[in-house]
Amino acid sequence: MRTAWIVAIVAIFLTAPSPRSQTPTAATVTARPLAADQLAIYQDFLSHYEQYEQLSNLLGMQPVTVPFKIDTPFGIERSVSGPKGCLHNLKLQPRSGEVHRLPPEIMQFGAPESVTRRIAAAGKLLPQSKRSKGTGPDGWVLTKFTLSEIAFDVTHHYAVFTFSADCNCRGGQGGTILYELHGRKWTESKIFCDAWEG
Repeated sequence: MRTAWIVAIVAIFLTAPSPRSQTPTAATVTARPLAADQLAIYQDFLSHYEQYEQLSNLLGMQPVTVPFKIDTPFGIERSVSGPKGCLHNLKLQPRSGEVHRLPPEIMQFGAPESVTRRIAAAGKLLPQSKRSKGTGPDGWVLTKFTLSEIAFDVTHHYAVFTFSADCNCRGGQGGTILYELHGRKWTESKIFCDAWEG
């Protein structure tokens, strides 16, 4: 009798789905285009990306955004909404969980000729003979570059999103970026959210 119980328990254990083996539900890619405010924010951020990290990261720009997660962007445990976080005073609008396919006016920031031109203008272009395999025109390791959806606060005065440049080598860079609306122009806030490098 005891053997039958053990066999039954083992069978239940072996057939129960493992939390790690379950694939996460993929976000729905919306057919709606990005709003003008979203386009303006992404364009401003990408046109000044060299102030965050190396420009070659943009070569790995992914064509679809990921959902914005307030406290665990890209799986990094941080609190931007806690008592000392950059979002602690903001009430964000509800988010649908949908993501966007990035249009050509955003994807062009990751085009090889565009990135190479910007690297050359910054004086960081390396000759092909001095580059290792898997590196960009500036010699940095190529990454998978991802932008999250933009979350607006309920007043539509603030906007926040995350970015990640993952080199798939136990490292990368990223951060949470806050924008403010001044008149009709979105500009990066002087309030620092967070940045990570690993």
